[in-house]
Parts: sequence; structure tokens; C-alpha cells
Amino acid sequence: LVAASDCPQLRVVVSMRADFYAQWPQDQACTRLLRDGHFPVAVPGLAALAEMIERPAKAAGLRFESKSLVQRILADTGTAPGALALTAFALSKLYDKLMGSVLTEAAYQEIGSVAGAIDHMAESSVSKVQATLARRNAALDDGDWSHLFAAIANLDDQSGEVRVVRRRAPATDLPGAALTLAQQLVNDRLLVASVSGEHDLPLYEVGHEAVFSHWRRFKNWFADHADQLALRRQAERAATDWLRAGRLDVMRWGWERQKQALEALRKLSNLVQPSSDSAYTDPAIAVWHALKDSLPNAPLTQFLYPEPLQLFDQLGEETTDHQRREEIGLRLNQFGDPRRGVGLDDSGLPDIEWIAVDAGEVTVEVESDAVLARQSPTPQRYSVKGFELARYPVTWCQYMAFLAAADGFTNPAWWQAMPRADRPGDVAWSFDNYPAVNVSWYDAVAFCRWLSARLCCTIRLPTECEWQWASVRATGQEYPWPGGWSPKRANSQHAGIGRTMAVGLYPLSRSPIGVQDMAGNVWEWCLNDVVSPDRLSTTQQASRVLRGGSWSGFANALRATGRSVNRADGRGS
Repeated sequence: LVAASDCPQLRVVVSMRADFYAQWPQDQACTRLLRDGHFPVAVPGLAALAEMIERPAKAAGLRFESKSLVQRILADTGTAPGALALTAFALSKLYDKLMGSVLTEAAYQEIGSVAGAIDHMAESSVSKVQATLARRNAALDDGDWSHLFAAIANLDDQSGEVRVVRRRAPATDLPGAALTLAQQLVNDRLLVASVSGEHDLPLYEVGHEAVFSHWRRFKNWFADHADQLALRRQAERAATDWLRAGRLDVMRWGWERQKQALEALRKLSNLVQPSSDSAYTDPAIAVWHALKDSLPNAPLTQFLYPEPLQLFDQLGEETTDHQRREEIGLRLNQFGDPRRGVGLDDSGLPDIEWIAVDAGEVTVEVESDAVLARQSPTPQRYSVKGFELARYPVTWCQYMAFLAAADGFTNPAWWQAMPRADRPGDVAWSFDNYPAVNVSWYDAVAFCRWLSARLCCTIRLPTECEWQWASVRATGQEYPWPGGWSPKRANSQHAGIGRTMAVGLYPLSRSPIGVQDMAGNVWEWCLNDVVSPDRLSTTQQASRVLRGGSWSGFANALRATGRSVNRADGRGS
């Protein structure tokens, strides 16, 4: 273009609508051309438009049947942006019905005026495509319409009035039959195609925006999807602003808004709601995985990367400090922790994620007296049968379901041969995804009995042999993770938090089989008593073993072989 404008034998004239200025090349030479040779042209009024219709017709030896026909065409097309192109389209269809040299009212009526001409041509294109697809034993469906219309239409509100405007759609955004339909609409002059200089990909857009107002099939689709188009436009603008600002976290949408945008994009793509992800209960994360490869641009893809997944990425980094982990746990709780095994299932029961543990042998350091600090431990070898263990400690959300259930805490059936306190333990740090605390051994056994009855399976506390085997297996490690003690790997006294945190915030410290929080955060009850790891009766009044240490413990208490003890009716954290 620059070279052509510098050639004395050529005169270059570029006509461009004002709303296309942003697409003008931004290099210095092209910017100079736009500035030096810029001649604004006002929107033509009705008189000018009438002259633009009548004079070319006269020059071609044609005439209009009456002056009123010209005025009717102008009334139908209006003077809004796009009116000139719309007028040209209507005249071309009217010319196809030419009677000798006269353009008649009857012919204009026959084409259905402007609206009818556009709708007729569009549906004619559709019929051609349907015939083509039928020969392939295929057909257009709702997904094809949604792919096409969502790709070529956008919303604009810069003038203060929301209106549908054209959108350039790469061929890659139009799968299968939608692309076939777009190509036919180009052949019939309702869409136009150009080639992207960057990737040599065809780009499709409407020839004039009257298609949006006069194609009934589009209007019906738009009536159902206007809100989704608006939300997509908001997300694209926000993504562009976020990218220009250097990807500032404060400008990135939170999960609450991301979910709305993903749902809008799902509907625009006519995507069936996918099943929930195997690791997460929030279906919007599954929607993200289904859509991520088809989102219209890279900034939007990055901008809508789900906040929960961002947070989990941070948890997987060794450099994330304890305070940030606590913040992440609270944020997960705020929008509803989506991890399986942390909350409730669809029926309102604890959603426990079970991990299979195979059989093995474990050495337990057993003290012969209930007061552990007064005795030297005696290593003893025990066999462990295969079993399943919950990935996370029981959370407040899950324990509260037991406390609130009509057949829960107050049901005497769960307390057979055990004393029951008048009320549950004090509620503390009771965020949904935090571990339940102030739960006695008796409370824990009653919870397991209740859940066993509700799920129709046997659920119990693990023995300490099972607990230790799941924690380190036969690795010889002191802690669930390899390499010795690391204060970064657990919520302990070293963390400085001073209370429990949400479960599973230290994924790098998970056990070899994937169980979380087996070191720090909260003490975990075991089924057996302290003197005999293989004595499992729930009727014994003996003190019971706790494993794993807690938020207040130091490194020694968090060892996989470390043991503590409490009375069966004792409550703490």
C-alpha cells in the first residue's frame, strides 16, 4: 500500500468506515498515510442516498416505476451505518427481477423488500448446504448454527446503545458443517471472506450488518443468546486490558465471574454440559477443559484459566509460604472448595475420596505404658491387610452433616457400648474445608457408624499400623515425603500459623500413595488403644492412639512413627 501510494502513475483511494480504524496497520508509514490523506465523509442523508440510487440507474438506461419506490427502498434501509451496503444489496436483487428497463414496485414486493431479500437469500443458501450434506448422510444441527452465529456476531455498546456488529471468524472457529455453510453464504454474497496475512487462514464476516436484523433464523438465535454474547464481549475486553497491564492479578477475574463466562461460552458453542472432572466436583472446571482448545484467542484462554487451578498450581510449588497457603485455603472455602473428598455429595452426605492401600508389614514403636514419655519404645512387627483410606481428614463440612442429621449425633444407635456426651465438642476454625477438631474418639467412632449405615458399607477408624503403612509404606522415610524434615512441608509449630488450615494445602507432603495431611495440621485418631496396636474393641476404656502431629507440634511429633495418646473422651486438635 505504501509503495503504491508513492507511485506517480497510481492514485490510491481507500474507503474505510470509522469503526475499522483500529484495524488499520499501525506502523509509521501507514500511520502517516492515514494522517496526511485523511478525508472524513459524513453519513449520507436521504437526499444524497436518493441521488446515489437514481443517477447510476439513469446512466445505465434504467428507470424506476415511480419516485415512491426509491423512497420506499430508502425507508427500508434507513441511514444508519451499513445502510449504503444494504441499499446496494436490495438494488441488486431488484435488478434480477428487471422488466425491460423498468424497476417496478411489484418486483420489489416479490423479493420481500429489503428484509425479505436478505432472509430469502440466506435460507436459499441453507437449502443448498442441506442438500449437499444430505448426499453425505449429514445435516445441519443446532451446534452448527451456534458455531456460525457466535463466530460472526458480536455486541457493541460504545455508542451507548447495544447493537449487534460483525465479527471476523477464522476458519478454525467453524468446524464441519458450519464451515460449509459459511462458504455457501460467501458464494451468495451474505458473508465475505478474506485471508489473514499472518497465518493465511480464511476469515469470514457478514457483508453488511443488515443480515443480523433481517435474517429471521439469526434473530431467533440471538434472542436466546444475547446475554451470552454480552458476557463473552466483557470477558474479551477484560482479557485484553489484563494483558496490556502486564497480567496483573488484581485485574484477573475471580472464579465467580470466570464460571459465568465459561457457562456463556459453553452455551454459545452448544456444548452439552460435560460430566464433572474426576478430581473436582465443580462442573465449570470440566467445561473449561472441554473449551480450552477452542476459545477464540490466547489472551482469553489465559484469562479464563480457572482460579481454583491457579491456586492448586501455587500449592504445588515449594516456594509458596505458609501464610499464602492459608490464604488459598480460605479462598477455596469462599467460592466452594471443588476438590473431591473435601465436601458433600449430591445427597448431602460426606464425599469421601478413598485411596486403595495394598497389604504389607510395618514396624510400630510400642510403649508398654499409657504415659508415653516414661517408657522407651519397643519395635514390634505387624502385618497389614489391604484396605482403603480417605485422602483427606474429615472436614467440618462433612462432620457438620453428622451433627445436623436427624439420625446423626443424637441417635443412640451409634453410641452402643460407648458413653455419649451431652453435646458435641466446641466448634472452632469451622470453615467448611478445614479439618473437624474437638472430636473425641467416641465422637469419631459414632461418625463412622452413622456414615457406614448411610453408605451401606463398613467405615471405621484406621489402626495405627494401617495409618503408618499408608504414611510411608516400606520406604524407610521419617516423614510422608522423602529427604527428611522440611518445615515448608507441613502446618506445624514452625509454620507460625497457630491453628489448623484447610486440608490438603501441602500436596508435596502427601504420602507415597497420595494421602494428604499425614504430618501436621490435626491429630488423627486410630482405632486401637495405646498398649496393644492389635486390640481393636470399641468397648475398651483405655486411652487411644493419635498419629500425625498437629499445627502445634514440632518436627519430632510429626514423624511417621510418632505416637501420642489421649483419653477416648478427650477433645482437641
